[in-house]
Amino acid sequence: MLYAEPNAFDADLTRRYLAQYAPGVSLDVVGTGEEVMARRPVKAGEGTPAYDLLMLDYRLPGLNALEVVRSVRRERGLRLPIVLVTGHGNEALAVEALRQGCDEYLTKHEGYLRQLPLIMEKLRQQVELIQSEARYRNLYENNQAVMLLVVGRVGPCRGSVPGR
Repeated sequence: MLYAEPNAFDADLTRRYLAQYAPGVSLDVVGTGEEVMARRPVKAGEGTPAYDLLMLDYRLPGLNALEVVRSVRRERGLRLPIVLVTGHGNEALAVEALRQGCDEYLTKHEGYLRQLPLIMEKLRQQVELIQSEARYRNLYENNQAVMLLVVGRVGPCRGSVPGR
């Protein structure tokens, strides 16, 4: 996961929480939106993404979080899960974040980090579902004969006769 957080205390708190409660998560922290953009492929399909999740603090210096989201989604066409985190959230910001392409919106309230592993798991499952659907769609669209063979095998096993 790549976390853009200018506040060293919040970044360290997140790092320690994930180390304890989600030890399988690798966390890289940067402090600006420009650093986020430097770590991402230029366009979709150009290079392997180094991260499975992008978490952004709303108040990044330089490029703010919504500008980063806009660039990742519209200019670069990248489809990785994005979580926007903010200390001073409101409904208008949440709506704008989701409209720009954020997948989740999280307000920094007491205990907010407890939500993070659940959000990460939900987003991981969504990505897996999208990838699985894309593989099946690609298989079907590019090779209907294979699809017919796969569908044909979904019945009773050879040699078995229903009712016997």
